[in-house]
Amino acid sequence: MAFGGKRPRRTLVFAVAGLLCVGAGVGVGRSAVFDQLGKVGRVTTASQSQANHHTAAPVQSVAVHGRWTIKVFDQNRLLSERQFENALVTGSGGGGDAAIARLLTRQDPMGPWLLAASDAGGGSLFQLSNAADHSVQGPLTVDGATIGHVILSGNYTAGANISIGRVATFVSLCTSSATSPDACVNYFGSYLFNFTSATLASPVAVANGQIVQVKVDISFS
Repeated sequence: MAFGGKRPRRTLVFAVAGLLCVGAGVGVGRSAVFDQLGKVGRVTTASQSQANHHTAAPVQSVAVHGRWTIKVFDQNRLLSERQFENALVTGSGGGGDAAIARLLTRQDPMGPWLLAASDAGGGSLFQLSNAADHSVQGPLTVDGATIGHVILSGNYTAGANISIGRVATFVSLCTSSATSPDACVNYFGSYLFNFTSATLASPVAVANGQIVQVKVDISFS
C-alpha cells in the first residue's frame, strides 16, 4: 500500500516537472519567434519605406522644347512680337518622335528643314526651307553653333493681308540610307516628318507688304 501510494506522487512530481520544462521551452520558443517576427516586421517596414521613397521620387524624362519668336515689321519698324512654346509631335508615325528614332538608329540620313505657317483654318500662308530644290516663299537658315540647340530662322514678306493661326516645323529624311548627309539636300526625294507644331492662342495679323521674321529655338533637356 505504501508503494502503491507513493507512485501517484512521483508521477505527479514528474508530470509537474515535465510541464514546467515544456512551459519553459515554449516560453523560449515564443521569445525567439517573436524576435524573428520583429526582425521581419522591421525589414518589411524598411522595404515599405524604400518603396515609398522610390514612389515619391520625381520622374525624369527627356524633353524637346521649341521656343518661337514671331516679329512683324513695317519698313524696319517693329509692330508686334509674339513668343510662345510648342510641342513635339508624337504618336502619328510621321511625327518628331519617329524622325528622332530613325536618325538615332541610322535608318536615314538627315535632310532639309521646313517651317510652315497657316491660318486658323489650316490654309497655307507661307513656307520657308533650306532645301536646295524646294520652291518655297523664302529661305530658312539652320544654325547649330550653340550646343544642344537647333535654331531655325527666316523672313517672309506678306503679299496680302494674312493672319497666322498655326505654325509647324518639319524635317525630311532622305529615302536611301546610302545617301551621304552632304548629298541629302533633295526635299522631294525625302520623307517629311512633322517635328513640332503649335496653335496660337490668338492669331498674328500681318498686313500686305509687311515682313514676318520667324525664329525657332529647338532644344533638349
